[in-house]
Amino acid sequence: MTRASLVALVLVACGEPEFDRSAMLAATAHDVFNPVHTQLGADAAAVQAAATAFCADRTAANLDAVRTPWAGVKHGLKSIESWSFGPYRHLGIDIMVNVDKWPGSGTNIEAVLASDTVIDAAWAETADHADRVTGYPAMEYLLYSDGDATLARFSADAVGDRRCLLLETQAAHAGAIIADYVAEWSPTGEDYEGAFATAGAGSQAFPTEQDAITALVSGMLTATTNLAAQKLGFPMGDDAGGVVAPDRVESPYADGSVQHATWILDGVEAVYVGVPPHGLGDYVVSRQAAGDVDGLVRDRLADAKAAVAAIGTPLEVAVVDDPTTVRAAIDAVDALSASMSGELSTLLGVNPTAVEGDND
Repeated sequence: MTRASLVALVLVACGEPEFDRSAMLAATAHDVFNPVHTQLGADAAAVQAAATAFCADRTAANLDAVRTPWAGVKHGLKSIESWSFGPYRHLGIDIMVNVDKWPGSGTNIEAVLASDTVIDAAWAETADHADRVTGYPAMEYLLYSDGDATLARFSADAVGDRRCLLLETQAAHAGAIIADYVAEWSPTGEDYEGAFATAGAGSQAFPTEQDAITALVSGMLTATTNLAAQKLGFPMGDDAGGVVAPDRVESPYADGSVQHATWILDGVEAVYVGVPPHGLGDYVVSRQAAGDVDGLVRDRLADAKAAVAAIGTPLEVAVVDDPTTVRAAIDAVDALSASMSGELSTLLGVNPTAVEGDND
């Protein structure tokens, strides 16, 4: 018998109070979700301000000043994939479609720049998201695609001015959507955070605590399923008969795809570990009378993180030169998903649903 199981049995035998699920949900909402949302909103606003400053004074330092909060936004976006419910998919926000549809299309972006299309807020609002010319992945193309020559593409002429206009327009459009998302969650806004924290106590979004716990497991499962099947699987050709497609990695221009995968797993870990002793993992320990589901989930999470970290080159290179390592990462993430849809869900009495990422 594991130590965790023994502790659970001792607590029951001693008549200890049942695990406080309401405290767990409140801690997750206020101490896991809230800081990420706050930082995400700040980084999105910083991208807008930095893009404006860069276009007013096109120096290498000012270009880097845009890249830094851009990376911060991407970090936040990868984290929230582990709780991609509620406002994440609300019409008008729909994070994955409206601001994080990857990768940005260099071909389509250059076509917009070469055309006489009026680039403004109205254009950004009506652009076909399938074209991948708006959002943070599209900004990545403008910020990184030409390596050391990127700065020169923002030349002080009509061509460079139009490139800057596109960057500023993308930043403003995506930033406004992020601001709406943060406001939906914010206790000073629509307070979806409060609705989650008070599940089962009058919350319309979550009539029972079990509804909120199901959402947590579903969110983590969605993140890991999409990571294995799409973000690692698409470049490996898993949906295309095994034809490797390096151009289908999530972050090709900044060579950030492996880092993005790590951030996703960090987000899963943040949700599962939570704020001890009020984390989801603590709740799992309190319920397991035999076996060690908590240990299983933690071990498979550690295995997945190690397998992703073992991809030592940019993903677009690894799928060609080191596909065995990428396949090992996919298998490890799939094993983590299996533990969540299997043993974890069974123990918690939930029926999670993984929502397929919209990246068509």
